[in-house]
Amino acid sequence: MAVGRKIPQKRSATIVNVADMADVSIGTVSRYLNGFQIKVGNKKRIEDAIKALSYSRNAFASAMKSEASSMVGLLVPDYDEFHAQLLGNLVTALRKEGIVTLTYCHESNDEGFRDAVNFFRTHRVSALIVSDIDERRDEIIAMMNDGVQIITYDNDPNDNSIDRVTVDNRAVSCTAVSHLLETGHSRVAIITGAMENWTAVERLAGYRDAFERNGINIPEDLIVHSNWRREGGQEAMQHLWNLPDRPTAVFGSNHQMSLGVIAYARANDIAIPEELSLISFDDIEMFQYLTPAITAISQPVDKIAGAVKQLLLRRLEGGANDDALVEVLNCDFLKRESVAPPRQMTNQRTGSAR
Repeated sequence: MAVGRKIPQKRSATIVNVADMADVSIGTVSRYLNGFQIKVGNKKRIEDAIKALSYSRNAFASAMKSEASSMVGLLVPDYDEFHAQLLGNLVTALRKEGIVTLTYCHESNDEGFRDAVNFFRTHRVSALIVSDIDERRDEIIAMMNDGVQIITYDNDPNDNSIDRVTVDNRAVSCTAVSHLLETGHSRVAIITGAMENWTAVERLAGYRDAFERNGINIPEDLIVHSNWRREGGQEAMQHLWNLPDRPTAVFGSNHQMSLGVIAYARANDIAIPEELSLISFDDIEMFQYLTPAITAISQPVDKIAGAVKQLLLRRLEGGANDDALVEVLNCDFLKRESVAPPRQMTNQRTGSAR
């Protein structure tokens, strides 16, 4: 008996196909499908695309959306000082609006992220606040397809369909590194986070900007890529301290890696700031009580939480247009005691030699 060749089934159109044909963002299509007001021209193109593609929205997704509660998901990579403070502020602010916040920590791995998405789907959240979507866009688009509002913080996905709250990572990093250069350092190292993250890219760009603006060659051998974690900072510092031409200053791209630098320095009797100046992106409470107190960039956590809350309420109330809502906040640069002129400059001033 001859076996006939299986005829492939035609795949159903998706929200992505509709967005592509209509030449609008996925978020715009999602807002149209959920009854939010969008621009007239975009509405006409979306309707034409839906008709041309015979697009039919998943009935289960529609039912899920119709039963969505007043719960909002907050997905974080870690319960460190920054995220813990942000979480506390958001929970308090949203509770006053009658909104319950569910939290989940994905621990910076894909399996954890997928588990979190399933958790939030099960609980039928109406919105998701998330820090990092760079490597997990498919899961986010799937949630948007179900009508879930997405807001990112500490990240810019460069996607006009996704609302976001960010800080001036590049500009303030340039300010911090310029401070080291103006203090007399030229061998300034940077320990970056994972370069798949927008924040790491922006902070490294600010580091490069500082050298260019001060007319100093960028020491490429002092750019060390790490993983945002304390042990990553220690390993990066070990690498830097074993170089033939050591750095005289380090810019840590977050507080965890900066703590790793401090731990390595203490374990190896490296005096801060006499032998090594240090600036951290992110300020934590303990930095001001250390000896020396650590110079740091402080993110406005209260303002970030407030801006996220306002974007969220605008979306849930359906009062915003179809363009992504973007809020960029300034950071504070806190000068403390962990920066001093490099030792060779101090020795030259005093006429002594090491």
